[in-house]
Amino acid sequence: MENQTKNRPISTFSQNPFVAARQFVNQKVFSIRLDKDIDESFRHKTFAERFRFANIAFKSLGYISQLASLVTAFTMLNYLFAETNVIARLVLSVFIVVAIELIKRSSVEDVMQGIFQYQYVEPFAGVLFAVTAAVSIYISVEGAKLLPHLIIADPVLTAVVEKSTTAVDQQYNQRISDLKTERETYRKNRLWKGRLASKDAKKVQYYNNLIIDLEREKQEAINAVIDQNNKAHQAALAQLEQDKITVVEKRSNLSTKFIIVACVFEVLLVLCCLGNWSYKSNCKKEKDGMASADSNASKNPASVAQKSSDVGQPGQANAIGFRKYGQRGTNNDTKTVNVEIKCTRVCPECGKGFVHRSHNHTYCSRECMLKARDKRLNKT
Repeated sequence: MENQTKNRPISTFSQNPFVAARQFVNQKVFSIRLDKDIDESFRHKTFAERFRFANIAFKSLGYISQLASLVTAFTMLNYLFAETNVIARLVLSVFIVVAIELIKRSSVEDVMQGIFQYQYVEPFAGVLFAVTAAVSIYISVEGAKLLPHLIIADPVLTAVVEKSTTAVDQQYNQRISDLKTERETYRKNRLWKGRLASKDAKKVQYYNNLIIDLEREKQEAINAVIDQNNKAHQAALAQLEQDKITVVEKRSNLSTKFIIVACVFEVLLVLCCLGNWSYKSNCKKEKDGMASADSNASKNPASVAQKSSDVGQPGQANAIGFRKYGQRGTNNDTKTVNVEIKCTRVCPECGKGFVHRSHNHTYCSRECMLKARDKRLNKT
């Protein structure tokens, strides 16, 4: 009976002997991941860490704005030196654009440093920044006006397929030639001693009238073909004029948009410099504040110990093993204070600071944990 029970196949999932082990492993993995997520979520982050991506966005937008300014300025200068040699035109355009951008960039940096660091802007730096910014905006706007002429091509006269008059001429000439041949044949056959009868003379005159009518019809057909060709040319010219008007309107609208975009990029460049310098200024203030706090802690360890001894006093509901933000150690040794600044919890057994690895990491070492357990067992 026991062998039958052992050899009986597992019919339900709850009877699987590996369920408990698998559930335990899953709970352990989930607990570890949750601990890491909680620790990362509640970890104190500096200003530099919190706004790092914002600073990267400021720099990226600044580079994009500067690139757009370079493109429009190069277009304007390249058009300005259009009558010179190609190589000379390119060299002059690149040189002037780079010189203006370098002067503008250096003046912007100097002005920003004066605003955020010294709270004073030198007159020369301010005037240089204003002049270079105005020149850059003017060149960018003029280049933006020229860009639509490069993007939208000039209208081209549509090629007109003219009808040839050769086919009409050949057709009527063949018919006229046939009538003339028929007339001459009839004339030869009806001659008598070099003369024609009145009836035969009327027949020959009839052929002559037919030939004259065909000549007139041929000329009318040729004139009709010529008129059609002239009308086609006039329609093509009218379409060309309409296309010119349309191109002018498109270029005007596109030029207005490019001018707005160029001005926005110039303003965006200044705003990005402001954001970048604001980020640097706040990072510098935070760094100086941390350095001054560390120096004060090293000079006055007793006051730091007095502040840290307040943890755990009656009337304060602090969790066991947790510390307040900015709490210092109670040891008077300077080196110990500098080390304890970086700890995250205090061992309730020995009072030493340590960095916890999980939410239930209470004691700094196994010895302290065993001592605390022995105390609890002795009390019971």
